[in-house]
Amino acid sequence: MTTAPPPKRKKLGELLLEAKLIDDFQLRSALAHQKKWGGRLGANLIGLGFITERQLLDYLAGKFGLEIVNVLGTKLDSNALDKVPKDLAAKHCMIPVRIEQQGPVSYLVLAMSDPTNLTAVDDVRFRTGMNVRPVLAGETQLMKAIQAAYGIAVLDDRSIMPEEPIRHQAAGAPRSGEDFVIYGMKTTQEKEIKGLTGEAQPLIRALIEILIEKKILTEAEINQKLAVPPKRFTTP
Repeated sequence: MTTAPPPKRKKLGELLLEAKLIDDFQLRSALAHQKKWGGRLGANLIGLGFITERQLLDYLAGKFGLEIVNVLGTKLDSNALDKVPKDLAAKHCMIPVRIEQQGPVSYLVLAMSDPTNLTAVDDVRFRTGMNVRPVLAGETQLMKAIQAAYGIAVLDDRSIMPEEPIRHQAAGAPRSGEDFVIYGMKTTQEKEIKGLTGEAQPLIRALIEILIEKKILTEAEINQKLAVPPKRFTTP
């Protein structure tokens, strides 16, 4: 008699889709943004304006029965902090809060923004040899808490837009130094996008990402189109 494999645990995007907190277009947009810029999916969804951090935390807390912790307003246990190396905390954007004793078993209470990230939990279990009890915290708070506790910044979070433009050579173009940029702050695209309302900006950025990802348009074509002044029609 064969044993059925355990059910596959759903990823964050699938859970949010099922809960109707985001739609399929928003998920694909966030995944395209994540593929290009990195960062965690939840942070990309928040950064694109598709969901708020409060909505995300409240949903995850209810779904998994987890406590939400204000890591900036909580005194972190130094013994717990000593258990998790700073490189591991920064890599997964998580921070230990305290050690709890339940009978003969000790639990490391670990604040994280995405409890579906089983790789992070397994990494901590392996490195510390302790059982882990996840709790929830906002990613912005976690980044600040890690910097305060360990004296390092979480540099692997690339979901925040870079200050300097990231340039991409147009396919087949000569290396003349005239590169094209999607999210650079001094490009034709950004100048046009910044003229839109705050709500429209992340949607337009995500749409540009998808057009290029699906090879519908190239970066050069988008920049060229935006560089041409729009036609104005007047009535006789």
